[in-house]
Amino acid sequence: MHEKNKLSWAHELAWLLGIVIMALIVLSPQLSYHALAVGDDWEFHWNRFYEAAMQLKTGKFNFFQSLYSFRQSGRIINAVYGSAFAYCHGFILIIAKTWFRAEIISSFLCLVTAGSGMYFLTRYCQVKRQMAFAAAVLYMGTPLVLFYVTDSALREWGAALLPLTTIPLIRMVINHEKPISPVLFGLSAATLMAVQNFTVILYVISAAIFFIPGLYLAKNKWRTILDAVAAVGVAVALNASTLAAIYELHNEHLVMPYKVTDLLGSASRLSLGNMTRLDLGLILSAMILFQLVFAALNWKRLKIVEKLINLDGFLFLWLSSPLFPWNFLADHFNVLQTIQFPQRFNPVALTMMILGTTISIQKLNINAKTERTRLFSALFISVAGLNLVNGYTWVNEKATAWQGDQVAVSADSTIQNQAEIRDLFNHAYDQANIFGVITKNTPDYLPVPNVKNTLYAYDAYKQQILHNHVNVRKQVDADSRLDFTWQAKKRKSTLMPVIVYKHSTVFLNGKKLEPSQYKRSNIGALIVTPRLGENHLVVGYAPSKLFWAAAIINGISLLGIFGYGLLKLIQFLRSCVKQ
Repeated sequence: MHEKNKLSWAHELAWLLGIVIMALIVLSPQLSYHALAVGDDWEFHWNRFYEAAMQLKTGKFNFFQSLYSFRQSGRIINAVYGSAFAYCHGFILIIAKTWFRAEIISSFLCLVTAGSGMYFLTRYCQVKRQMAFAAAVLYMGTPLVLFYVTDSALREWGAALLPLTTIPLIRMVINHEKPISPVLFGLSAATLMAVQNFTVILYVISAAIFFIPGLYLAKNKWRTILDAVAAVGVAVALNASTLAAIYELHNEHLVMPYKVTDLLGSASRLSLGNMTRLDLGLILSAMILFQLVFAALNWKRLKIVEKLINLDGFLFLWLSSPLFPWNFLADHFNVLQTIQFPQRFNPVALTMMILGTTISIQKLNINAKTERTRLFSALFISVAGLNLVNGYTWVNEKATAWQGDQVAVSADSTIQNQAEIRDLFNHAYDQANIFGVITKNTPDYLPVPNVKNTLYAYDAYKQQILHNHVNVRKQVDADSRLDFTWQAKKRKSTLMPVIVYKHSTVFLNGKKLEPSQYKRSNIGALIVTPRLGENHLVVGYAPSKLFWAAAIINGISLLGIFGYGLLKLIQFLRSCVKQ
């Protein structure tokens, strides 16, 4: 029995090694050219990661204020947007030392997480190893995952984690004795919450689709309900700091993602050509049509879990497509315009579609001879590999552009020579003034007078923060506050390049200012009246008692999760020794 288990694990590891190799092949153009992919979202997210890295390096922690990033403006971003994920990447940046190595490591982890997650999800659904590997490669080659490699779009990290976090949803329907493990389900939701907010909303909707039938099938319904409540408690406890920060800022009018009036313009489409940001491409389109036909023809013979996988997948596919009346509904309910891009529903859709298709192919092949089984597996892996080639092409185009003469950054740059930009990125992360050169006027989470129309915030942030005319020296003091020094030639109101909130603390020349003694601009930039000569300004942030209570809960829950994981590992090792 022991030898059989060892052989089984060896087979699993061999296929997982194949996933690692696929990830390295996708990244090989970047590795060969020593190229970065500075896409649309790179400046915003790597600014966040840089902030976390510098706080970890210096030991000067401020959960709310941006002390080192975003021009040391004090903006609140990480506190309300994936703080744990930012600190993980900050650690990667410290270890990697350079932007190139950090980006490669992050992209590699994203690809491997997506592939291995889909592999484990399909294996959990009793799919054979070679078919599970094909599903993993197919998922790695979707735009959901690849756009993180090429554009640093963080929702793709949410998509990478989704297959693994879908396992607790499948368990709800197939495990009638104990449908929900509060720790595993809660940890899954908490992980997504720590990375990308919108993905959590999709996950909750998807979980509801599986929970209702799972509750009906459960042998002990009250225990299942209690386990579900406990799972919610685990998820909330593990993200207590972020949730408390969001609650603390609820009295502020913060700039939210811009509204899109033509939602259908960014819906996903079936297509016969190559994949693009919106076109699913021939391979994924054919897979979806195959699964739709197969499920329709065999609906009565499908197991309940298979029906739910298909229903969930087709529901989210419909939501992501032009077939859903997004523009009509958005005209009547303006809040829907904040969804921006219906294609954002694709992670659940493609996760379920690939899972359902893999199960269907195995069903077609279940009574076949060994030779036919191998042929089906080889064809599936080949098709998945062809889909991945498209992703390889995208990465290769980015890598080639990086080595070209044209500026290859999707942001404003004070340097217009690509060779100089390459040289700048080759320096250590804490020695190159990357974000003094590469800038983007994204106003997310800035405090504004009202949120009805915030389009002006883009230009206002550029003028008031990025191009502020005050010649000020910035540093971080021993209490993790922003410290500004400048010379004033006149005693007149001066707009400083720092954002303040209702919980901010402001000290001007040693005197604490009450909110009535200073003003805020239309994006929350501080306006003070200095004295003649040298002036000294210190801006900090004083969290509420509720936040500190939440931080303690967060810390205790993390220790509890680590302890639980360690206990399970010990139990697993003991069982292996006994066998």
